[in-house]
Amino acid sequence: MRADVSYQLSVFGNFKTISPDQKTINAMMTSLKEYDMVPSVYQEGEVSFSPANPDKLHSTTVDRLSMISANNDVKISFGVERIDVTHEAKSLDDPLLQIELPRLLDILKKSIKNLSFYRIAINTNTFFDKPDSDTIIQHSKSKIKYYDNFDEFFLRVNKRDKFNINNVEEETNLILTSQKAPEVIALNSKQFTLDNGWLIHFDINTVPENMTDRFGIEEVSTFISQASDMKEEIISNLIG
Repeated sequence: MRADVSYQLSVFGNFKTISPDQKTINAMMTSLKEYDMVPSVYQEGEVSFSPANPDKLHSTTVDRLSMISANNDVKISFGVERIDVTHEAKSLDDPLLQIELPRLLDILKKSIKNLSFYRIAINTNTFFDKPDSDTIIQHSKSKIKYYDNFDEFFLRVNKRDKFNINNVEEETNLILTSQKAPEVIALNSKQFTLDNGWLIHFDINTVPENMTDRFGIEEVSTFISQASDMKEEIISNLIG
């Protein structure tokens, strides 16, 4: 059994102008009307320093805007330097569809106008129960004889690849975290018990070293398509 339990789409740039003032809130509520989202304000930490005295850091908090669906499962948060669009499943018995990322992209597209980004990322969590989890375990068994079976397992690997985005070869991290499922998982602030399963987390992102604003919505769409194909190919290798 496979259950996709969370998806997150993130873009990075300068979003200081998206503040929780009434004009912005009204515009967001109009743009996101079909998703039945309401505003919320959260605080984000901000650290600054003076070039004349770089050892002295100044820390403050700023109010930032988020829009949350009525049933609290979809949220878009407008940080100072990143925007996150997140959807968490209501339960393991009601998993998300694999077409969820284009929906999150649509929410992002309706929320912003003519903004550019220097980095894109997706994060996903997928739970596998028997028989798929048994197949993944066979892939994960240690070459060290003592650990040919185990009570805990956690593996994190990263491989850099290139995605063709707008005719440019963009260097990209493909980070896979594979672990024997923890006893509980939190979804929408609720605790769900996991039993003899496996949890796979993907963090696929353009590398942070390049901080030039060069992406728009079309480039985000291209990135999502390539990242989703790569994720599904790796999952097929794990359970095939």
